[in-house]
Amino acid sequence: MLIVFINVAVIFHYLPIILNSDGPDSETGPLQDPPVEDSLVKVTFIFRHGDRGPLKSSIDSLPAHSDEWPDGYGELTKVGKMNAYLLGQRLRSRYDKILTPYYKSSNFRAISTRVERAMMSANLVLAGLYPPQDHQKWSEEINWAPIPVHPSEMSGEFFNCNRLHHEVITSLRNFGPEQWQALVKFLQEKNEKIVDTERPIKEIISRYDTAMAKIRSGKPLEHWEAEFAELSTPVMNEVYQALIMKTDVQKQLASNVLAGHIVNLLKGSHNVTMYSAHDIQLYLLFGAFGLTMQKPPLPTACVMIELHRNEDGKNVIKAFYLHEATGAIEALNVRGAKELAWEEFSNLATPMAKEEYEELCNSAPDQSDYDDSEKQLIAFIRTIAKQA
Repeated sequence: MLIVFINVAVIFHYLPIILNSDGPDSETGPLQDPPVEDSLVKVTFIFRHGDRGPLKSSIDSLPAHSDEWPDGYGELTKVGKMNAYLLGQRLRSRYDKILTPYYKSSNFRAISTRVERAMMSANLVLAGLYPPQDHQKWSEEINWAPIPVHPSEMSGEFFNCNRLHHEVITSLRNFGPEQWQALVKFLQEKNEKIVDTERPIKEIISRYDTAMAKIRSGKPLEHWEAEFAELSTPVMNEVYQALIMKTDVQKQLASNVLAGHIVNLLKGSHNVTMYSAHDIQLYLLFGAFGLTMQKPPLPTACVMIELHRNEDGKNVIKAFYLHEATGAIEALNVRGAKELAWEEFSNLATPMAKEEYEELCNSAPDQSDYDDSEKQLIAFIRTIAKQA
């Protein structure tokens, strides 16, 4: 039986800024990004949306006050909007040689999940990536041109898999009340009331998410919030591991779904594609590529997957990780290699046959022993499938 009562409306969303409570990366001088080589022929960007307000569900016991977040719970903040725009400018600066001077549908395609903050982030990134040039300028006052953003069909099937549900529940059953008692004690010492001390996860997550959203947005903090956010980090990171990439089956499913779509994007006719998404997709991508994300992704964190053609005519993959719009870029070793032959990359990320995938997804044991909170979690996972 799942000992902790899971706040299902936030499980996949309240883990966005773990280990990073100081806001954007601070640099003492100009960033020295890895160079873009002349052999680049295609690139795909996958990024997390911009900073948002705290999420809220009907069972949150301590929701943020609405006057603190005038645009609504879970919506982009001013900081988030600016950072998404800056991400577009950063990507333009890095990939100017492969991007056309202005938007061309034959060269570029933008994709987003159906969640509003992701769609809004996509539009803001596009505003920084493609400021209107020449004939595309339609206003002297507004330096912006409309660019279509297409709804994603990438990762919904991953969350709509019975075997994944079983893997998540099995992992979470390893969490007991002792995992949360240090945090409960801390809050009680700060005179913060905990309604359910035996099953405090929903209250802890709600406080954590609100504190992190306030830190990122520069809002005044309660005297205990910064320390609480720091203390919560290790536990929250363990929850993430259980939810997304704890087991080999989860990694296999992630590779089948997301990495396979990346291959298809790079095989397509567009030289540049972008996908506005969430921390979940970045986690899945890291796992599919044999990587472990040391710190959960900040808002506007971005993975750039580059297809290069060497002098001998062979195609290779290189990947880079931008920690956030104003942060550092680091090279990633995909499957332990700085560059991977296209054939090897394509084989690693090739989706299973439909019959094989369905067989794996339907191989979950009987779910009749799930308690109410576990059933609620499964129901919420299914709602993610409709949005991803």
